[in-house]
Amino acid sequence: MNVFIDTNIYFTFYNLSSESIEELKKALILHKEKKITLWLPELIINEFWRNRAGEIGRLTKDFKKNITLQIPQLVLADEKSPELIEIQKQLNKTKSEIARNLEDKILSETLDADIAVKEIFEASNRLDNTDKLVTKSITRFDLGNPPGKNGSYGDSVNWESLLENLPDDEDLYVVSNDGDYYSPVDTNAINEYLAHEWQAKKESKVIAYRRLSQFIAAHFPEAKTAAE
Repeated sequence: MNVFIDTNIYFTFYNLSSESIEELKKALILHKEKKITLWLPELIINEFWRNRAGEIGRLTKDFKKNITLQIPQLVLADEKSPELIEIQKQLNKTKSEIARNLEDKILSETLDADIAVKEIFEASNRLDNTDKLVTKSITRFDLGNPPGKNGSYGDSVNWESLLENLPDDEDLYVVSNDGDYYSPVDTNAINEYLAHEWQAKKESKVIAYRRLSQFIAAHFPEAKTAAE
């Protein structure tokens, strides 16, 4: 099974989504056991490291702020108010300690998600960019063919890379939450143009999933944990 994981999926393991890092570990083991083949266009690596710091900064900005409860006099008169004030102080102290610990891991790239992503990058089948590939991607974008956003050739480069390098007669499973890959009619199905193009050029199907956990649950329901 050929699997392409988009950059936005890797960042779901840093943010407030319900996705567990366990899913990345499962994908890595499935790849190593040759149950799936992970394909990694070079641009995905570049996009990830280019955006990691900004994503983490956005996610930790609010967390680092102290929580300050506005306590009116009528509340201060309650016998429980000293306990409330002490809890608030302890909460802010604990938050500050966690923030300092996080800062060290962020700078050393040793967050749990960092380690899992780097292991995936190391093990996956890498697809390097070429001048020919980039030229084809620019033409694709300029013609208005999906996937792609205004002012960015990234999705086009990734798609052309997959078209050029993946074997024929084998389905592709795209794991992405990027709307450029999806149909405007059925927002959980692959874009019709991409489906027809893959069928015409690769003589196989392309199937899309918005979360890595969805893909693994659909095809490997027995994989409850990475250990299993």
